[in-house]
Amino acid sequence: MRSSAVIAVAFAGLLIAAAPAHAAGKNIPYTYTIDDNPGGKATFLWNGDDLVVCDDQTDGYGAIATLYNSSGRILKTVHDAGHDSTCYKNPDDIADGLGVRLTVCLYKGGIYTYFCRTSVWGVS
Repeated sequence: MRSSAVIAVAFAGLLIAAAPAHAAGKNIPYTYTIDDNPGGKATFLWNGDDLVVCDDQTDGYGAIATLYNSSGRILKTVHDAGHDSTCYKNPDDIADGLGVRLTVCLYKGGIYTYFCRTSVWGVS
């Protein structure tokens, strides 16, 4: 009897420890491009599903952020070609509870990307 009570308590502890990974409301903090003086940054804010990207330098590059689900499917993208420290956002709604990751890159010449960095996983 005592061993089953210990197992039940241990199992409940595992469930409690695992709960935050499935809870809504986890932002992804600013993620910066990997160039030596980061020219781009992006964040994902769960409240409003805002994917935000900022091109922080006048260097001829634009910044692009892409939000992926856990299977690698693109959920949304946003570009900032302003080169003027103005940020842009994509507030399109996505399903709650999805595991997401964020990639931010600099781009030049259309689709060519440089200095990319992928964030940690968050939960929408």
